[in-house]
Amino acid sequence: MSTFAKAPATPATAEEAGEWYLLQTHPRQEARAQTHLNNQGFEVFFPQVAEAQLKQGKESQRLVPLFPNYLFVRLRAGVDNWSPIRSTRGVLRLVAFGGRPRPVEEHIITAIQQRLAQAAPPKALTKGDKLLLQTGEGTSAIEAIFQRYAGEERVIVLLNLLQRQQEVSVKLSQVKKQETP
Repeated sequence: MSTFAKAPATPATAEEAGEWYLLQTHPRQEARAQTHLNNQGFEVFFPQVAEAQLKQGKESQRLVPLFPNYLFVRLRAGVDNWSPIRSTRGVLRLVAFGGRPRPVEEHIITAIQQRLAQAAPPKALTKGDKLLLQTGEGTSAIEAIFQRYAGEERVIVLLNLLQRQQEVSVKLSQVKKQETP
């Protein structure tokens, strides 16, 4: 998942499109910087990934920056006025080496975009999901059935023990959703 805002006019050639540059933002102000840069007509790429979080025993998804405190902005050397970028709300600075901003190669941005498109967000567990419970290093996994969350780091699962189904509390990190063919 990513937030990618296009510039108002579509350029005819790659040279007219400009090159990508890296911007450092103030902490947790990437979205603010993106909004203000878009309002100024800049093309901004803000890569984000879905992250599972557990809140009050319920798993949900939220988007977090792939590169915290950084955005990519497309600029055209000699055409775009770069000076407003320094005073844009949320922007700390244009990343430079030796005092000069260096462009990020197009294939790197393309690779990031492709990876984000392929990344499937982790699925939350629901009652009845078949799980694999890893009991230790080098041991085979035990099949279990998800029942409910028990706090932020534990889950209740059903295990077939001694010919009976038993509810057992285990660490969330020990279970993995079983792939269905």
